[in-house]
Amino acid sequence: MNRRLPFPMPSPFDDAWAHLNHPDFDGQLGGSTGARLIDKPEGRFVEKRGAHPQHILNEFDMNRYLNALGVGVPDATMHEGPSMHTRFE
Repeated sequence: MNRRLPFPMPSPFDDAWAHLNHPDFDGQLGGSTGARLIDKPEGRFVEKRGAHPQHILNEFDMNRYLNALGVGVPDATMHEGPSMHTRFE
């Protein structure tokens, strides 16, 4: 049975975009990786450092495995620290 709600449901994406575009946004995206948004002339990027070095190395490897299986994940690069950078799309 397909029921319609008597009111429109707000999209969680509306709140997320409002947060990212708010003038007081400090770049912190949250989560266990400490993700933060970085604006550069070349574009917007997400930097993740993880709770400890192995944490972000595991996420980087998992992204590579998913990509090899054809799952759409952002291309990532690893940097000293370690930190993982992906293009924000």
